[in-house]
Amino acid sequence: MNRLQNDEPTPNILRRSARWIVLAAVVSSPWLFGSAESWAYLLIIAVVNIGVMLWLVSLFRNGRFNRNARGPALAGLALLAFLLVQMVPLPPGLVRAVSPLSAEVQGTRDRILGELAASATAGAGMTPGSEKTQADDPSPRSDGYTLSVSPAATRQSLLLLASYLGIFLVLAHTATSWRSLRASATAIVISGFLMAVFALIQSFTGTRSIYWFHRPRLGGTIFGPFTNRNHFAAYINMVLGLTLAILPLRGRSPNAYGPPSLKEVIAQLSIKEVNQAILLGFAAVIMGGAVCLSLSRGGITSLAAALGILGVFISFQGRGIAPRQLIGTLVFFIVAVVVWLGWQPVAERIGSLPILAMEPLGGSRLPASVATLRAWGAFLFAGCGFGCFQFVFPMFQGPRLQVGRFLHAHDDYAQLLAEGGLIGAVLAGLMFALLIRTVWRNFSSASHDSRFFVGGLTVSAAAIAIHSLVDFSLHKPANAFLLSALSGMAVAAV
Repeated sequence: MNRLQNDEPTPNILRRSARWIVLAAVVSSPWLFGSAESWAYLLIIAVVNIGVMLWLVSLFRNGRFNRNARGPALAGLALLAFLLVQMVPLPPGLVRAVSPLSAEVQGTRDRILGELAASATAGAGMTPGSEKTQADDPSPRSDGYTLSVSPAATRQSLLLLASYLGIFLVLAHTATSWRSLRASATAIVISGFLMAVFALIQSFTGTRSIYWFHRPRLGGTIFGPFTNRNHFAAYINMVLGLTLAILPLRGRSPNAYGPPSLKEVIAQLSIKEVNQAILLGFAAVIMGGAVCLSLSRGGITSLAAALGILGVFISFQGRGIAPRQLIGTLVFFIVAVVVWLGWQPVAERIGSLPILAMEPLGGSRLPASVATLRAWGAFLFAGCGFGCFQFVFPMFQGPRLQVGRFLHAHDDYAQLLAEGGLIGAVLAGLMFALLIRTVWRNFSSASHDSRFFVGGLTVSAAAIAIHSLVDFSLHKPANAFLLSALSGMAVAAV
């Protein structure tokens, strides 16, 4: 039974407008330096909010809520509520009981600010008995402490998380036909292909500036529009999975008279689906080559592992599609592109993996993850506050890690535990578990195209899940925007 219709059942300009506005935000976000700067992600959030409002109006007028998106949406709302709890002032005694270190940090802050205020008062020549109003007193007057050590940082995380949830809901409800689903996916794929081509051209010019004019404020190993090559690789890997998801492949019965002749092969080039497959295959090859030439070891490793998972998936669900032939052909052409454009740096980079595996503590990533887990132990239940990692990590930054300032842990899972504690991690895990359950529950009754679409998205999901073990790619807003969009498409597809 095919849950997706070939055409929109009831054309609705509000729904279409909401979808394309949200897609415009998702497609634009990586080009704005990965939306890492506050001006960029706030702009994207504003555009997403416009799309969400249009969708809510259409939902109120003549729509209904997709029951398949209900579970992940409720878990996402619960996570948003938890961020609000982290931000609001609570009784100091309650904060000390739930998060003693957070209360201690804020108590120290208040004491230092009080001493500074007293020093400023003494320096101004005021005697202790001098009268002053509360407004003139610079010392802090707080009714309570917060679970978050920096409510302002948690507020930024709240805005981002709300926009991620909005993107998911809009696409889960508006990509209701194969035409809209493929059009949405095609827009992202075209942007990803152009980004891969741009990144390769920019790399070969030898520039150390994004777009040949922008130097990242905090530096970085730039690649494409991203300040970090690892984040570029994570983004392109997800787009590559989406490219495979819309490949117009079908299981074909073997020719009873043997392999097709050259004339028959040439005649097949006039078939629309064959042309689409060639173009999408070419885009996938270029994107895979760009991931390798970015020299991101995490990106290359996660892509290889995700393609292996796709091969297993096709083996059980392909219905006549040979996984070895499909994956082998893709890998062959990716390797050919890498050899053509310059294989030596890629080989050297991959060759360093065994050394890293033998001495995992020799670098900074694993020790940073261990230190992040120690931070989680200090903020066990409620975390230090989403977005607050950079403020608390120096307390756990041992001598081996005195190599600079860590804005993020090189492990998204460890940072989730440190910032959200057990409560935040459980809510986030529940949200993704309900998403997987929703897709799996409807998978068997979906059409062949729907199942193959979900199979392609397994490459996206597996690649980012594996890469997040060794990097903080999902803390780059552009990557999280894309993952939210792909999650919504997965629910819409089944």
